[in-house]
Amino acid sequence: MILGVLNVVQALFTELDPDEAYYWIYSQDLDWGYFDHPAGVALAIKGGFAIFSSTLGVRLAPILLLLGTVYLLWLILGKPKGKEDIHLFALLVLAMPMLHVYGFISTPDAPLLFFGALYLYLYKIFLDKNTWGIALAMGLCMAAMLHSKYHGVLWIFFILLSNLKLLRNPKFWVAGILGFICFFPHLYWQYSNDFPSFRYHLSGRDDKYEFKYTLNYLGNQLVIFSPLVVPFIWQSIRKWRPKNTFEKSWLFLIWGFWGLFLLLTLKGHAEPHWTALLSLVFVLLLYRSAQEEIINLKWLKRMVWSTIVLLLIARIFLLIPFKNLDSDFHKRTWVAELKEEAHGLPILFMDSYRDPSKYAFYAKERAYTLTDVYYRKNQYDLFDWEKALHNQKVYIVGQGELECAACLPLQLTNRGGKTYAIADSFQVTQNVWIEYALDVDTLIHDENYFFEVTLENPYRHTIQANTGNFPIQLYAVFIAKDESKHWIELVYEEQDWPPGKNKIEVKLKMNRFMKAIGPTQLFIGVRTGDLFPAINSKGEPVFIKSASTH
Repeated sequence: MILGVLNVVQALFTELDPDEAYYWIYSQDLDWGYFDHPAGVALAIKGGFAIFSSTLGVRLAPILLLLGTVYLLWLILGKPKGKEDIHLFALLVLAMPMLHVYGFISTPDAPLLFFGALYLYLYKIFLDKNTWGIALAMGLCMAAMLHSKYHGVLWIFFILLSNLKLLRNPKFWVAGILGFICFFPHLYWQYSNDFPSFRYHLSGRDDKYEFKYTLNYLGNQLVIFSPLVVPFIWQSIRKWRPKNTFEKSWLFLIWGFWGLFLLLTLKGHAEPHWTALLSLVFVLLLYRSAQEEIINLKWLKRMVWSTIVLLLIARIFLLIPFKNLDSDFHKRTWVAELKEEAHGLPILFMDSYRDPSKYAFYAKERAYTLTDVYYRKNQYDLFDWEKALHNQKVYIVGQGELECAACLPLQLTNRGGKTYAIADSFQVTQNVWIEYALDVDTLIHDENYFFEVTLENPYRHTIQANTGNFPIQLYAVFIAKDESKHWIELVYEEQDWPPGKNKIEVKLKMNRFMKAIGPTQLFIGVRTGDLFPAINSKGEPVFIKSASTH
């Protein structure tokens, strides 16, 4: 109850993080999936915001779900009754940083924690009773975990790996089939939208290995489970021995999650919160280890109390807007400033899903985004909201300094230097898709190449090529192996692009001053005025040679 009251106060008076605002944007247009995540977080926010149209509404579901999560952990441990046992259980829950964070912050991890605890509880009962009712409940819970966050599949997999006898149980198979059926609408949504989430998570984070990724991952694990408590966790892992099949699953979950994400650091950065589900296991493990005197209860309580005090101090800092505190929870001042600067014009943010989301929540008006070659795609690229801007006067906000004739510096509190420009007749091209085919796979500087592009305009409006102070133009965009970007304007007969497919003959003259040499990816993109070009096609591998080597 105390934790619930604390989270309500925190939810009411702590500013939304930009990611929370982004998930709130999800909830404005409910669907079976979104670019970054499944639909669970959107549905949770939608329900809470229908009750309270404030930060409390956005965070109501995590508050309630955490209470449910704690109750399930209490059930799993056999309902601790004695004063000392209840005290120990409460302290362990309060000492898990991730349970504090996702107890009021609205992200996909909040429902994932709840359904992860529920699945553990159902699995424990299933091992004892093996009934059809529990099996069906497990199936529904599997789907709920996956609709919360994709990491739920790992929770299911490592528990299965700890007890392969489940594969000989027809009830478990039925549970799995039911879970798949209930999750299928999201898979169909992925198929219908060309698998944006899978493409992003599986390939969009593929970086060249650096030791700092592994080092940061290990350091972050120490932080998110408290450096004061982790030594007791490690001692418990080393010395504690599971008494039954259910407890055996705890060790598989620990080593499975930690080991898998450690391996993923070989291909890039691993987010620390990806292992947040282990908070549930660590509460159970530390409780059992303390009972069996594997760890020193007296020192455990000292470190736990110290952690709780530090966490409460951190939460106070989030509540109180201390001057010069560099936190995304204390930066909404810029929203009112920007709204005043725009004088009622619709605002289009360059290369950000966070800024338009936070602006929309606090300014209480829709904002838009435009993604260029230097930024990743996001949910705004799947929406068609931008069509409302076509042929409109638009206030464009750039990240940092944009090099364009119409761009001017913009200073906003807590947001650093930005750039703005006003487009007098903005042409919307964000969801234009381009198909093309080259007859060669090697391009040589100073040579000309002719080919046809098929430009599909999905909007109902005609895109006017040479209108206003931000006219549009097709470009060849090259992304080299070192991730450097280069682009060349395509030459073609200027024409408007009506709705539907438009075939255009283009000429690509390879610029000798373009530094790209060797293997690269060629895309076709639309450039708006002097802004950086976007990417509006799939990439094709080409090899670039300089004129001197030809």
